[in-house]
Amino acid sequence: MIVLSAAAGGSHAWAQVRPSPIAADTALRLTALGPTTTLIAGPTGNLVALTGPEGTVLIGTQARSVTPRVRTALAARGAPPVRWVFATAGDSAWEAGDAGWGLTGATVLMHERLAFARERRGPTGRPVRQPRVGFSEVVQLLVDSDAIHAVHQPRGANWAEVSVHIEGARVLYLGQSFTTDGYPAIDTVHGGSLDSLIATTDKFLDFATNVQIIPGRGPVGTSRELHVYRDMLVAVREKLRPFATARRPLADVLASHPTAAFDATWGHGPVSAPSFVTAAYMSLLPPPKH
Repeated sequence: MIVLSAAAGGSHAWAQVRPSPIAADTALRLTALGPTTTLIAGPTGNLVALTGPEGTVLIGTQARSVTPRVRTALAARGAPPVRWVFATAGDSAWEAGDAGWGLTGATVLMHERLAFARERRGPTGRPVRQPRVGFSEVVQLLVDSDAIHAVHQPRGANWAEVSVHIEGARVLYLGQSFTTDGYPAIDTVHGGSLDSLIATTDKFLDFATNVQIIPGRGPVGTSRELHVYRDMLVAVREKLRPFATARRPLADVLASHPTAAFDATWGHGPVSAPSFVTAAYMSLLPPPKH
């Protein structure tokens, strides 16, 4: 049975805070999370596949060039064709559209802010294919007796972030709102902020420790790792608040090294400490007085 029900600092350039590019031909790494779920680590982050007799559900998308490789990798493991895709607001999603999954016959679901992003253009400058299903707050998909809930998070790393919970498999996908390989990329152009990132993580701190929490990038975590991540974000915010209240120049903020206590652990990922601090600080600045 299949049931589908639907119920910043804008002046700061996104290119300054997006993760460093990774070669598009970087090998995919597939790791079994359980009998029906597989983690796919791709060039710019993590995807999750749920497989069963009714087909494969894919959570997350990357660049269109990665899509055929994901299909090939899943097929090599005996997975049935991908029938549903939850396209989340990853590194290239604002431009990549459905990443070509619609042309494979899959039904692509995406939050409405992302699904109908006006700035989306392909490499040739032409509009790319739009997903056919956009949702505002919640979508539930029942496949092979497992319930999948995709829930819009009112701003996390961006304003179209969703969490996806595969209940039976005990897997929670948090996308770009959670990273375990280094500092997160706060997309200030698309509504993300340090405050909203912390607010999103707060909602999931009490998840059971046997739930595998999938970050947008990096190794799988649990609620323990999410607590550590959230505590880092809060500590950095406390360092930045006095600067933001006084509207100090960004150069002064960077010179104070507000992430110094965390760089040994978090400073080796694709988002550098200065890039993270810049985006976080810009998002905390109070609006100018008129």
